[in-house]
Amino acid sequence: MKLIAGIEAAKAQPLNRVITALGIRLTGRTFGRRLAAHFKSLDALVNASIADLMEVDGIGDERATVIRAGLDKNADVIRDLIALGVTSAVEEDTSAPKPLVTADGKPLSVVVTGAMTGLLAAYGRTQMNELIERFGGKASGSVSKNTGLVVSSDNTSSNAVKALDLGVRIVTPEEFAAELGL
Repeated sequence: MKLIAGIEAAKAQPLNRVITALGIRLTGRTFGRRLAAHFKSLDALVNASIADLMEVDGIGDERATVIRAGLDKNADVIRDLIALGVTSAVEEDTSAPKPLVTADGKPLSVVVTGAMTGLLAAYGRTQMNELIERFGGKASGSVSKNTGLVVSSDNTSSNAVKALDLGVRIVTPEEFAAELGL
């Protein structure tokens, strides 16, 4: 019974993890999450054209071409996974508030820098990125003029200094957790 339960649990992995596990070039954790959020199922992803892939934030012609080639190479494996009942849908959490969305409904670009403290102390980079996306934001690795918020426990990091120069709002991990209602 434990073996069967383990197999069933393995079939229900989040779509973004299944995409990442396929090992397709240029689809690490970040793009696995973006592809899952955009296509919602393995079936839709495996049938996506290069133009469809380019609709995903951060995917241009070159990356789309590489991903499409990887999907073609893994098409039989993906279809077998679908046939075996591997979860191929994204469950949308409509109950979670979306405080990291701009006034015009676009995801707020959030950069996390330095070690997290307080309620977020146990969160690594991946968990922080997932948290940001769950609350409607877009995780980014560097500060630019498009950055809406920086989460930092230390205002001396290069990202924090750049944020200060650009006038981007900086919050501590504790303030960020409070804004998200954690």
